[in-house]
Amino acid sequence: MTSYEVPDGPKMLRETLCLAQTAIGAVAGVTGQHHIALLQRLVDECDRHRPLGRDGTHGDRHTRTCGCEDKQGARLVRVFTFRRWSGREESVTASSVEIAASGALVFRDGDRIVLAVSSPRDWHDLREQPEEQGHGEA
Repeated sequence: MTSYEVPDGPKMLRETLCLAQTAIGAVAGVTGQHHIALLQRLVDECDRHRPLGRDGTHGDRHTRTCGCEDKQGARLVRVFTFRRWSGREESVTASSVEIAASGALVFRDGDRIVLAVSSPRDWHDLREQPEEQGHGEA
């Protein structure tokens, strides 16, 4: 895994990447699909750092890396990553995760279930994205 440091936050970076996707799609059409897919992976990473709701707004979905200055009184969402038995790694942004008696993973955002991985056979490793140095709970 490679880490890149850029001076712009995830909001600005996401907007620029989406504009680039649109431009490539308009100019290159089908031949640009590979590049559009690569840009989408970067957009997804921005969304992991600065999650958006169904209405397209960030609201109070703060993470340690969302770039918001004032998180006072806001609820903190976290990024949980789990590895499926197939080897594929997935991340989900939620305020909490529970492991049910059946072994299922249930990711919640308040009272809402964001994702439920029903069977313990579907995953074997769960971890929270490590906190960056100098950032505390909001």
